[in-house]
Amino acid sequence: MQLVQGHPYLIRLMLYHLAISPHQFETVMATAATDIGIFHDHLHRHLGNLHHYPDLSNALHQVLNASEPVQLDQMQAFKLHSLGLVKRLDNHVMIACDLYQNYFIQVHGVA
Repeated sequence: MQLVQGHPYLIRLMLYHLAISPHQFETVMATAATDIGIFHDHLHRHLGNLHHYPDLSNALHQVLNASEPVQLDQMQAFKLHSLGLVKRLDNHVMIACDLYQNYFIQVHGVA
């Protein structure tokens, strides 16, 4: 739950993989935020959106580098929230889950 913050699709995907390979929990967790993990298709879709819209990539860069929720341009915050990459806290946003934080920082150097 901490990794995906209750994201229904990601939880369902993880439960499916654990149901067919219950002994793979450690592997699933260790590779979750990588290009070989079970979430790779989902993460690649988001990465594609960010590459297609550099302004959103820059906005996510701000969010990832902040230690506290940040205030973004209203349209950028709306779009990132619509994609599910951030969660809103009043007029500020923060990364939606640890999976996105880990993937976009460690694997693809967005931050």
